Amino acid sequence: MLPLREAFFFDTMSAHLPTSKYPRIVIIGAGFAGLRLAKKLANKSFQVVLIDRNNFHQIQPLFYQVATAGLAPSAISFPIRKVFHNAKNVIFRVASVEHIEADEKNF
Repeated sequence: MLPLREAFFFDTMSAHLPTSKYPRIVIIGAGFAGLRLAKKLANKSFQVVLIDRNNFHQIQPLFYQVATAGLAPSAISFPIRKVFHNAKNVIFRVASVEHIEADEKNF
């Protein structure tokens, strides 16, 4: 988790983040920990930017149940944007972070 003033993805292509009077918190990865942190910060006095390379979350420990027809695939996978559709301060971006320049507050 890094608070950043401006975030850039893929060779300095702008992330098109709205300006905010609140401090920005960037969460890299929408796994169990990333989702939990973003949920706790939802609708608080922060601008939360959640970055993941996929636009969905999968509950991997349950893959075997899908493989054995115990569960439908839709039971273990859901779109990340749907989780935060009511959170005004959470912004989700599909991107891959290749490096972080903490001193310059860029990645």
